[in-house]
Amino acid sequence: MGYGEAILLESPDPSKPDGVFTALIDGGSAENSEFADRSSGRVRIEEYLKKRGIKIGIATSCEPQMFLPALERNGILDLFESYTTVREVPRGKEFPDIYERQAEKMGLLPEECAVFEDILKAVQGANAGGFYTVGVYDAHSKDEWEEIQRHADSFIYSYKELIR
Repeated sequence: MGYGEAILLESPDPSKPDGVFTALIDGGSAENSEFADRSSGRVRIEEYLKKRGIKIGIATSCEPQMFLPALERNGILDLFESYTTVREVPRGKEFPDIYERQAEKMGLLPEECAVFEDILKAVQGANAGGFYTVGVYDAHSKDEWEEIQRHADSFIYSYKELIR
């Protein structure tokens, strides 16, 4: 995982009349082999969610020309409903703007979303917007891991934990 994409997920929640539950998950850099390799657990997670009718969108600090070709080249671009880049919002991922904009594009409110992030400032930004946050362990931010766990509502070490 790197410092980059986030995926907006929408799945059924039996406790809500409209069946909506949403998660915003950090997806790493478009050059990351885990993100681009269809044989990895990361891509299988996206396919697993999409097969269940989960809408997936991207909120990223990367430029579209960096991540869209990687998604297309690997045959997974069609898994994503929409994307938001930091250029579309006034501030970076340390503020809630990008998450709020992507949630808006998906027709959702912050309280209907969970943000999965691997950097502390992004977890704090999502928290500030009223999103449920899940810290995701990443070697690039291992020095922040304890602090991420303190600020996130919950945490995981692997996206594979999502499909137990």
